Amino acid sequence: MLIVVPCDFTPVVDAAISYVKSLEKFHPVLDVHLLHVVEKEQGIPEAQVRLQQEAERLKGLCRSNIKPVVSEGGISGEIPGYAEEVHADLVIMGTHETKGLSKLFASKAIRVIVDSNIPFLAVQKPPVNENPFARILMPMGALGVEKGKFEWAVRNAKLYGSQIFVLPEPYSDSSLNSKRDFNLQAMTQVFDANDISYTLVESDSGTNFKQSLYDFAKEKEISVFLIMITQALMPMVNSTDQQILANPLGLPVLSINPAMIL
Repeated sequence: MLIVVPCDFTPVVDAAISYVKSLEKFHPVLDVHLLHVVEKEQGIPEAQVRLQQEAERLKGLCRSNIKPVVSEGGISGEIPGYAEEVHADLVIMGTHETKGLSKLFASKAIRVIVDSNIPFLAVQKPPVNENPFARILMPMGALGVEKGKFEWAVRNAKLYGSQIFVLPEPYSDSSLNSKRDFNLQAMTQVFDANDISYTLVESDSGTNFKQSLYDFAKEKEISVFLIMITQALMPMVNSTDQQILANPLGLPVLSINPAMIL
């Protein structure tokens, strides 16, 4: 398994490496590309020396193979571009704690995630569970591309023995509820075909859906949110998936986009 871990020389990279360490028990060999992006070519030599030192330090935190890589370009394009170039299986990026959507949208992290065609795990702090995918909470909405989420839920359930929890999003528009229900039916077919058990959580249309997600996640000690995120969501400030990226619980978020549908 090949994992790309972006590095900005701040403590958040340690959180990302802690997830690498937690995955080692599930994968005999893990290769990690520790990626630092510089804006200009003249910054490469200094960055290479510093990144090599950082890689040596991080090798003391896990047993995976760590390869330091310095790349030139813009962060938002270079991180997902490099991950695709090396055929990475996962990007794990430590993110700085955010307070509100305004800071999230100002962050370069959101653009990196949106542009990634590789599964992207955004983490704020080390995992609380030895299995980082032990309990997955997946909101289910009305978008036609939602099926990408449950296909990846199946994949993780098989790899990590994950418990899957699905929380349908209630809408005031009946047509959107119908589309969501169609997605749930399709999900059930895929889960049943793969012998994957799951828990469908009742959602109260009279409550704030985002808060319901957080309350349930806290109550059931959810390990990770699984969301769908696309370029089309960027201007939608009220997108549930978009807001989950800045969840106040500090839970990791596994983001995929339609290009990754299996």
